[in-house]
Amino acid sequence: DTAARIERIESSKPKRFLLPIGGAGAQKKYTMTLLEKIAARLKNGEISLLLNTGDHVDFYNEIIEKLKELEIDFDIINESVSLSHFCRNYELDKNEEPKKPVTVFHFASYYTAFLATDYLIRVADVLVTKPSELAFFPIPKIFIRRVGDHEAASASRSMELGEGTIECREVEHAVEMFDLLSKKNDVLKRMNDCIQRNLKDGIYNGSRKAVEIALNP
Repeated sequence: DTAARIERIESSKPKRFLLPIGGAGAQKKYTMTLLEKIAARLKNGEISLLLNTGDHVDFYNEIIEKLKELEIDFDIINESVSLSHFCRNYELDKNEEPKKPVTVFHFASYYTAFLATDYLIRVADVLVTKPSELAFFPIPKIFIRRVGDHEAASASRSMELGEGTIECREVEHAVEMFDLLSKKNDVLKRMNDCIQRNLKDGIYNGSRKAVEIALNP
């Protein structure tokens, strides 16, 4: 996936940002304000947004109303078959781009809602997330405001590895990171280069190591 992301950078493809909503539907105000701030960039095709609202019905409804208010065109994916088709159609090494500037994902099943982010990471250029467990996925990341203090160390570690930004406590700072990673190709490429280096160093092999230790005590 990282090699395909680098190829997309070199081909000047529009950047795809994936924003998953946390399990508690936290940071609603932050997300709504972020949509307002990046609306022009979405409308003019600079970037596209994949927004996974999970199984949060109220938040999903508010997102839809906000997109209508901002007059941002969007598609909705709300079941697993359509999710699979989307991920196949927009694999990183294909030339196709999402038809609308925003694609909203929402699922009745918690299981599908949870897995959707894992699948969508593989068709995104940048992950926008609070520094939760998603901080450890090998994809360039913009970190937005954390919910718990325990998450601060995750953002720091990702920065050390060269594949994540500092934590953007304010929306305006997050918008600056959107602009940096969508317009400064050298910065985004460097983050992907760091991921490739980390992969060679075994940084992302934690689960494999845990299984090896469990099987060979």
